[in-house]
Amino acid sequence: AEGEAEGEAEAEAEAEADEAEGEEDEAELQPELEPEGEDGARTDSGGADGNAAASALTRSASKRIQKHMFVEYMSDAEGELGSFYLAQVQRVDGLKATIRHDAITNAEGEQAEEAVPLKLLRPRPPPTPPNFLATAKRGQKLELQYMNGWWEVCLRKRLSGGRFRVEATRYNATHDVPAELLRPAWQWDQPNGLYIF
Repeated sequence: AEGEAEGEAEAEAEAEADEAEGEEDEAELQPELEPEGEDGARTDSGGADGNAAASALTRSASKRIQKHMFVEYMSDAEGELGSFYLAQVQRVDGLKATIRHDAITNAEGEQAEEAVPLKLLRPRPPPTPPNFLATAKRGQKLELQYMNGWWEVCLRKRLSGGRFRVEATRYNATHDVPAELLRPAWQWDQPNGLYIF
């Protein structure tokens, strides 16, 4: 009986050791967003793709593009891929819409108008939730306000003074910016009339 008790104790100790080792391995797979400087605060650890671990936020949105609607135009021009620009729809004709840009101007300095495919438009995203960066994780997709538009970026590091280092991976460009220049990378779920982050 004494031998059986010792055997059970050894088996239990081995199981606990294996469990602790598994937890260490799991922790290694979850890189933390490390601060830089004394003012930096650490966030919760998350996977390489922070979006998968981020808590889902949803906001209602229109299911279709309509006249007079404020929208964002996704540029398909070389050097502008992954960027969005605010505009207002002037009219819709079939699979195209004529939009008036908010910040982009023509040669006369007036708000530029152009006809673009509907597939390059989305309703204007909802306001940025307050303190949404408090739980941001390394690798999380965001959008950066830059050059009159919003550009796709990934979060790389939390810096001191409430600043963040982000990377536009498409262009291999890194920016250190304040929180007010960042927003969620909202995804338009058109069939369900939602914005999801």
